[in-house]
Amino acid sequence: MNTHVNITDHAPTDLSRRSFLVGSAATGLVLGYAAVPGVRQALAAPSNFEPSVWYSIAPDGIVTVTCGKADMGQHIASTMAQIVAEELGSNWKDMRVQLASNDPKFNDPVLGAQITGGSWSTMMNFDAMSRAGAAGRIALTEAASGIMGVPAGELVVRGSTVSHPKSKKSMSFADVVKSGKITKTFTPDELKAIKLKTPDQYTMIGVSVPQLDIPPKVNGTAKYGIDVMLPGMAYGKVVTPPVRYGAMVKSVDDSAAKKVPGFIKAVTLDDQTGSTTGWVVAVANTYANARKAADALKITYDNGPNAKLSSQSLLDEAKRLQALDDAGQFFVKDGDTAAAFGTAAKVLEAEYTTSINIHAPLEPMNATAEFKGEILHIYSGNQFATRTGAIAAGAAGIDPKFVVMHQMWLGGGFGRRLDADMMVPAVQAAKAVGKPV
Repeated sequence: MNTHVNITDHAPTDLSRRSFLVGSAATGLVLGYAAVPGVRQALAAPSNFEPSVWYSIAPDGIVTVTCGKADMGQHIASTMAQIVAEELGSNWKDMRVQLASNDPKFNDPVLGAQITGGSWSTMMNFDAMSRAGAAGRIALTEAASGIMGVPAGELVVRGSTVSHPKSKKSMSFADVVKSGKITKTFTPDELKAIKLKTPDQYTMIGVSVPQLDIPPKVNGTAKYGIDVMLPGMAYGKVVTPPVRYGAMVKSVDDSAAKKVPGFIKAVTLDDQTGSTTGWVVAVANTYANARKAADALKITYDNGPNAKLSSQSLLDEAKRLQALDDAGQFFVKDGDTAAAFGTAAKVLEAEYTTSINIHAPLEPMNATAEFKGEILHIYSGNQFATRTGAIAAGAAGIDPKFVVMHQMWLGGGFGRRLDADMMVPAVQAAKAVGKPV
């Protein structure tokens, strides 16, 4: 169970107010923030899922970076690992990545939430990840200094090795971790005062390195949301109304669906968020049977206030808004446009329109929900894990702290996966049939 289910204070991680801790345990070096819920328990039980906040070093020297960002093909997980490796002094072959859960301790240190978009990830996490890497290097260096009996200032860290050129002594990261001698701690001021490398000193950043997610994606071991398979899992196929928002289900005739082998139930969603109004889920023992059952359902709708909405009406409204005096503002305004038009020998006027574009990533939208006791587990690839947990909790009628989201690799995003609408049918279908869906 992820420790955040017991958290009552979901305040965002703030590097300026958190005490950075470096400690060692029998199975690895863990780095995190002492005030972050769950870290002290992790120190006592390093074999847990979360032995650290941003990365850990195992006794075999493997450095595993936990990425709090959604990786939808932009390789942000490898980027976070590259930032850590630069300051830590680790060998790239020793680096691994894993995706964070929705535990608030993985919140973006600037945004205070787990959200991926806007090309923010690197610039908003660079300093935090760099200081985490540098703190680990300092802790390893001081521990190795004591073990080897040489001044820490004379040690060099490179390629996952701490070496003393004068005496030719050296220790691998694995050796230092296994020694159990790492005890260095940092106050917030000390962490902030760590001198980071300047760009001219970089040996890892700016260098082309093999992306850590490519091998598992090539060999099929990388798991996307659509790959999730749980024991006893059923499958759901969503049936949506003709009108996206505001429609309501008046009746569902499932008599034909009941003739489909493996059909379990037709679940009409009761979504208080308003994001899945009028949705019905056909649940069956296989996805193929769920599709057949969905096609067999006879559903009548009240299409609601947006029944007459069309592409043309949306375009007309856009033109109306554009014509208003306060229609918008320029971010960059250079020169006198009105004067230029007024003195132009010839003015050409044309209007260009295009159809509404669909954010359609290669991997279909999906989610899997499973109730385990009081804990709701969500398996999905999503760009906004913080909101996803809240939406799933709302669909289940439980406190968000009892929702654990297992972040998966994303088969594309384009902003579509900022929405959490797919959590609602998965959660309510799983609740209705008493098994994972």
